[in-house]
Amino acid sequence: MNMFQNWLSGVAPAANSAAAAEEDEEMNEDAGEEIGNLLQQYGVLLEYEAVQELLPPGTYIMPSFDSVLTWQGALFVRKGWYQGAVFKFKLQMPDVYPDKRPTVKFTSEVFHPLVDPKSG
Repeated sequence: MNMFQNWLSGVAPAANSAAAAEEDEEMNEDAGEEIGNLLQQYGVLLEYEAVQELLPPGTYIMPSFDSVLTWQGALFVRKGWYQGAVFKFKLQMPDVYPDKRPTVKFTSEVFHPLVDPKSG
């Protein structure tokens, strides 16, 4: 930002200033990190769009308003032992997604041997 302010005021920046070089490097790192985050979010939203066509009937999911990496979902069971049940769940993707797998936790009670009642 200092370079922009200097340009507006007509002050020429020092050509070999170590402080200016360090500031430029920090700006490049911040910009690179921000671009990486935006690309990750875009990729997650593309996956969300693709998943919509693959969901079984009665399953609904959407990204949270707070973070694209958190999805809220509901499963309306239409057949079988759990017929008529509604199970809510949360799908949380780590910050380093897709390098690490997401976690799924039920936010409503589910009585099933493969679901831990304490952690969901």
